Amino acid sequence: MDGVEFTLDAAYYTDERNEFAEIEADSVVILDVSFTNNTGEDYSPTFDMSVYADGSKAEEYPVGDIVLDVVSDGRSSSGSVAYALVGEPSEIELEFAPMMSFSGEKSIYTVTPE
Repeated sequence: MDGVEFTLDAAYYTDERNEFAEIEADSVVILDVSFTNNTGEDYSPTFDMSVYADGSKAEEYPVGDIVLDVVSDGRSSSGSVAYALVGEPSEIELEFAPMMSFSGEKSIYTVTPE
């Protein structure tokens, strides 16, 4: 999509918590993702991902390795990002939509944590 190949590689819950986090989480889901940049410019997917639990937007949670890598055109990277969940959601979705895109395209992944 818009020159980015984006893959959700894995999803799993973690018991790890950040004592300094301002967010109270009943559970934390970690998403492992990978991407290849073919946009013709430097790129990072950090602001292009959103997670929804039962239709409500989940907050990023400060634990694990966050995907902040900026990679140049033709290069790839991978990493993890964590989200705080409230309660026990019956449905978790990852929405990927390039922020700088004017096409309005988005990909929605159903997340089934291990």
